[in-house]
Amino acid sequence: MNLFKMRRGLPDLDDLALDAIAPSTTVNPSREYLMPSVERPQQVFVRGQGSWLWDSADRAYLDFTQGRGANSLGHSPSALVSAIAEQAQALINPGFALHNRGMLSLAARLCQLTGSDQAYLLNTGTEACEAAIKLARKWGQRHRAGASRIIVASNACHGRSLATISASDSSTLTNRFEPQLPGFSHVPFNDLAALHAAVDARTVAIMLEPIQSEAGVIPATANYLKGVERLCRELGILLIFDEVQTGLGRCGQLLVEQSCDVRADIVVLGKGLGGEYRWPLYSPGALPVVSTWVS
Repeated sequence: MNLFKMRRGLPDLDDLALDAIAPSTTVNPSREYLMPSVERPQQVFVRGQGSWLWDSADRAYLDFTQGRGANSLGHSPSALVSAIAEQAQALINPGFALHNRGMLSLAARLCQLTGSDQAYLLNTGTEACEAAIKLARKWGQRHRAGASRIIVASNACHGRSLATISASDSSTLTNRFEPQLPGFSHVPFNDLAALHAAVDARTVAIMLEPIQSEAGVIPATANYLKGVERLCRELGILLIFDEVQTGLGRCGQLLVEQSCDVRADIVVLGKGLGGEYRWPLYSPGALPVVSTWVS
C-alpha cells in the first residue's frame, strides 16, 4: 500500500523545478501552513541590511533583536554573503560522516582561540547544550561511578528540547510539556552555599550561564564563578558554561570565563559564529580526561 498516493498525487519533477524558480504571485504568502510555535508580528519581512529590516510593504524597522542574538554583524553583511556564496559554489553538504576542509579548519581555530582540546560541531544551541549534558553523563559513567545528575540555576535557559527545558527553569514552557526529564537539580543563581549543599554522590556536573539571558540579563558575580570553579575542582565534578548568548566577544572578551579568570571543563558556544552556528567545546581545565575519550 502506497500511503503517499493515498494523500496526494505524485508530483511531477519538471513542475517542481519550475515552481522553484518561478516568482511568487503573492506579496505575503499564507501563514495558515506554519505552526504557531511562537508569537510573531503580522508583518512579513523580505530583506535586511545592518541594523534594519524591511517588510513586504517596504516599511523599515530598526531591529534590536538581530535573530535573537545570532547576527553579530547585522543583517546580510557583505563578508558573510561572500563567504556563503563562495562555499556554496565549492561544496555545500558532504554529510556529517565525512571530513571537509571547513569543518577541520573551524574546529582547529576554535580550539586554538579558546584553549580547548576538541570541538563538536552542531546546528543549534539546544543541540550543543544537549551534547554537553551527554558528555558530562558519559564522563560520570566512566569516572564517577555512574553519577548523572546536573545542578543548574533557577531562571536559567539552556534550550527548547525536552532535556534542555528540564535543565532550564521557565514555567511558561515546562507546563506545556510535562513530565520533565529527571536528572537536574535547580538552585538559586549566585548562591554558592545552596550550590554546595545540592552536590551529592549522584552529581556529575554544574551547568550555568555566566550571564542569564532570558531571566533579564542577570550576571553571575566574579566571586560566585570563582567559587563554583573551586567547588568543582575540590569535589571532582565537571563545570559547564553555557555561553551561547555571552560568547564570541559579546561581553568584551571572546568568553566571559576569560574576563572572570575562571575555566570550565565544557563550554557551549553559538549564536554569533556564522550568523547561526553553535557548538560545544571541550577544554582540559583541571580534568584533562574529559577531552581524551571524546570521539
